[in-house]
Amino acid sequence: MRMWHILLNRFPDFDAALAQRFLAEGVAKSTTLASTIIVARLIGITEFGQLSQIQAGIVLLVPLTLMGLNFAIIRQISTLKSTHDTASSVLTCFLLVTSAVSLPAAYLWFNADEISKYLSMDLAAEPAIQGASLLLVCTAWQTLILEAIRARQRTSAALKLQVSESFSSMALILGIALADQLTPLNLVLCFTLVKLFIFLAGVSSFTKSENLAKANLKILPFSEVRIALGVGVPLMLAGFGEVLMGLSDRLLIGRELGADALGQYVIAQTLVGILASWGAPYWWLLYPRLAKALDASQPTTIINLVHRLLGGFIEWGTLVAAMIIILGPLLTVTMVGQEYLVNTKILIILLFGVAFNQISTPWEYALYVQGRTIILMWATLFWGLAAVLGMFMFLPDFGLLGACCVVALSRLGFASTILGYGTSAGSRLLLMPTKTLKRALIGVLISLATILILNKEPLHPIVSALLFSACYTATVIGIKKLSGQPSRGRIGRG
Repeated sequence: MRMWHILLNRFPDFDAALAQRFLAEGVAKSTTLASTIIVARLIGITEFGQLSQIQAGIVLLVPLTLMGLNFAIIRQISTLKSTHDTASSVLTCFLLVTSAVSLPAAYLWFNADEISKYLSMDLAAEPAIQGASLLLVCTAWQTLILEAIRARQRTSAALKLQVSESFSSMALILGIALADQLTPLNLVLCFTLVKLFIFLAGVSSFTKSENLAKANLKILPFSEVRIALGVGVPLMLAGFGEVLMGLSDRLLIGRELGADALGQYVIAQTLVGILASWGAPYWWLLYPRLAKALDASQPTTIINLVHRLLGGFIEWGTLVAAMIIILGPLLTVTMVGQEYLVNTKILIILLFGVAFNQISTPWEYALYVQGRTIILMWATLFWGLAAVLGMFMFLPDFGLLGACCVVALSRLGFASTILGYGTSAGSRLLLMPTKTLKRALIGVLISLATILILNKEPLHPIVSALLFSACYTATVIGIKKLSGQPSRGRIGRG
């Protein structure tokens, strides 16, 4: 990590932890994109759609199996100093989650035929659904240990694990492809093995870093578990509602429109997911720092923290979103083929939904930290169920465009609710980096105007992307220079 110390000394605003998270997300997203391209091209659009349905189902079940304990207990270890208390918390969570995940896993295994019929899959998907029962267990375990590592702010360990998972998945997929055995079942088993490996590696890393080898392992008293479940169950329902907003669409699109349409939709969501990945490093660091600042009642620190991290996302996430819109169709046709291409309107609608959802993250975290979990539970459940109901209403008549509008509106509704309840009115205005929003908006308008003026003859997408990037970057940096905006300094590492 010598490189981070050198940069820190030369550039006082450099945040090593944030840089590491961007590195991790960059590696993870690039390998995910590469893996998706390989699978989509070689497996065929129908089987790709079926695989996406299975993966969406797993992600939908994970919040239920975690029972909110990743928030109610695991995140609380960030303040613990005793290795015995840390070990007891993690062990108790592991046993509870393992018990909870065994029930849906068993249902997937023994009812694969009924599930495949309900989701309009063919009979060949049944073994993959059975394999998904193992994937569900390993995903829950992996989520738990990574949450523990995050709670203790072990940024380097998280970086290594995330990079290892990305490259391991990529290597196995390439191996299966070279052996000409690329099937939904083999891919599900591949993902299962990788997640099991990362879980075991995470346990080893966490045990060493927290010096838990000599800890007195014991289960938390029932009274503490009951209190944790009382906090965790609303969070579990909140997590389930959030996943309903984000992934129920894949199950229902596959059921109503078929696996081919779902394949197109998943590729569009994969591109849009780049924007969410851009936000992930900011939010990974925001939660523990925000929790510490709120606990210490430091309003100035809170405002500076949110302005820096949320402002960074808005300022350069806007450019990322523009690149997705401009280059998305070209990338889709080039990488996976014409049959996966969707209308640009779909990309724009989905991006708006993701952007609003990402921007509301600081207020959502504030609710978590303040223990206002009931608000989160009802908000996510309401908008999650609204998304499902909207799918049933609009999918048959409006197809993918209708589904995308429902997804975007549900995300916008959820974000608006969170912004409304997240803080008091005064704090809400203070937390929003309005200067950054104005710079981003001016940058977009000037860039669009420049392209329209020069676009007398249709420009190649790459030329448009380069032109937009140059205009936007010059505008944003120019406004900063003209306004003489001072550096906010480096935020404490928490």
